[in-house]
Amino acid sequence: MTSQNTDIPTRADAASEKREKRISLAKNLSFSAAFAALCCVSTMFLHIPQPAGGSGYSNLGDIFSLLSGWFLGPLYGAAAAGFGGMLADILLGSAVYAPATFAVKALMSAAGYLIWAALKRAVKSEKFDFAARFVAALAAESIMVVGYFLYEGFVLGLGLGAAANILYNVFQGLTGLIGAEVLVAALYPVKSVRRLFPRLTARRKQKRAD
Repeated sequence: MTSQNTDIPTRADAASEKREKRISLAKNLSFSAAFAALCCVSTMFLHIPQPAGGSGYSNLGDIFSLLSGWFLGPLYGAAAAGFGGMLADILLGSAVYAPATFAVKALMSAAGYLIWAALKRAVKSEKFDFAARFVAALAAESIMVVGYFLYEGFVLGLGLGAAANILYNVFQGLTGLIGAEVLVAALYPVKSVRRLFPRLTARRKQKRAD
């Protein structure tokens, strides 16, 4: 009598796995939309006009651009930050900046997560988490400052005149870094938040019980 091989997945197992994937996708898309809205609203909430370029402005959107990456991971985080920031530009009448904002904010979010995750895995200590996020945020904000300078200088044709906005963007970057660090420091200790956003602990997904 031949014993049944329990390692072969049943149709029920396959259906359950597909259902879990659909739920996971819906969850990720929902959270991405929520973070995109937060990026958009925080950008529009307080915006300070910049001297060069005509319609450029400093804002608080970088806070949630960084948080999008840390909470959602590099893919969904980048999408949320890019689309949210771009939508804010369009709604505020700065559509000329929309392509740059999409690229810059998406790169910021992805870099903020990937650099932090790499540092976190290299130094396996919870005490290092704050410092790792600081370094990652600093690198991400550097992308923002350089990215907008290049866009304004070469695409908008401002040349070296784009340098007039660097100080404004540095201030925006520092505000985003500090704001994101404060919020993640407040939310990270909450277990329910970490379970809901496993990327917050550099894990791809929550472990399943056998």
